[in-house]
Amino acid sequence: MEVGELIEFWRMAAEDAKRIEGKIPESAAPGRLVLLLRRPLGVLGLITPWNWPYTMPAEVLAPALACGCTVVWAPAPSTVVCSGVLADCVAEADLPPGVFNLVLGPGPEVGDELAVNPGTRAVSFTGSTATGIDRRASGGRQGAAPRDGRERPLRRHGRRRPRCGGGGGAGRLLPGAGQSCSAAERLLVHEAVREEFVARLAEQVERDVRLGNPLEEATTLGPLNNEAGAAKMDAHVADAVERGAEVVAGGARADGFPTRLYWPATVLQGFRRTRSP
Repeated sequence: MEVGELIEFWRMAAEDAKRIEGKIPESAAPGRLVLLLRRPLGVLGLITPWNWPYTMPAEVLAPALACGCTVVWAPAPSTVVCSGVLADCVAEADLPPGVFNLVLGPGPEVGDELAVNPGTRAVSFTGSTATGIDRRASGGRQGAAPRDGRERPLRRHGRRRPRCGGGGGAGRLLPGAGQSCSAAERLLVHEAVREEFVARLAEQVERDVRLGNPLEEATTLGPLNNEAGAAKMDAHVADAVERGAEVVAGGARADGFPTRLYWPATVLQGFRRTRSP
């Protein structure tokens, strides 16, 4: 799926490049001719996350190159292999030296340098809100196009019978084991339908979500990406329970799998309105 989207991003950028043209807008001053020219911005610093290692860079890299900009790309350290494959594909286009650059290394070092280096004219960053704030606070003066990890709740009102499938519920919460920026982090449910909604959601999760090897057709939920992510899941659930939440489904790492990164779909309810710093 992601490779198909990757290809489309490059095709769209190639088509859009045909339409980059100047204009002669109407002048407010008699005898004056106004020319609107579009010029490449310069060096773009591109910082991408691990969860969409092809489409996230492509949606910025492809149009930037099509516009005549040069790019310095710093991918997430855990995606260096597939990032290298994409870089090889770009290299086959035989671009002039220095137009496309892949820089590998720890995020805090490489990303910070891209953000503050005076040679970088703009920065495209996709990642956590905290990291984005740190990048800006570190002294970056360039134009920025951030996309952070703010919470995206789904709302369920009390005017209709509660449903959990399709566009609302488990189907929206679990893409990429919930590790996608398109996943909703919370469900805000009207108290009039909360009890029935929670029961239906838990039933759907237990019935329809199949935890297992993501390469197997029957699997609908795969493992988490790394131990740090799994440990964060441990901490989030433990913190919620400590604050009064009830575990309705899941709640702990699953046994019987090749690694300890398999977390079942977990449903919690009854949070108190407090949060960790």
